[in-house]
Amino acid sequence: MSYIKFPRQKAYPYIRIALGHNVTCMETKSTATFDAYNREANSLSARYESRPFEEIHSDVLDLLPDSTSLILDIGAGSGRDAAWFAAHGHDVVAVEPAPRMQQVAKTLHTDSRIRWLDDQLPTLASVFRTGLTFDLI
Repeated sequence: MSYIKFPRQKAYPYIRIALGHNVTCMETKSTATFDAYNREANSLSARYESRPFEEIHSDVLDLLPDSTSLILDIGAGSGRDAAWFAAHGHDVVAVEPAPRMQQVAKTLHTDSRIRWLDDQLPTLASVFRTGLTFDLI
């Protein structure tokens, strides 16, 4: 396994806000859950992509960082949110545990500012192994 290294590792000592999808904590990958996400990856991605970032997160847009930041997107799904942050100049670590969802997302969003990790809550072991700190989670 290779680890992601970002040249910039300055971070705030606190989490300003948590954005993401409906993330369920689980100790190990649930076969049924991941099978469903993998089986429905194309249709789920189409649904996620059909609603703009600004619409989904309208209540918190004023809380997002103005300057270039390192963002952790847990449960990145189709990559819509990661792509929005990347398009606004941020570096993003996008965590998506369902392999087919991640594959679809990588195809949809090819920005080099997005780095993908196969990881999951509650441990986020791969994320912690990077040694990175994040400005926004």
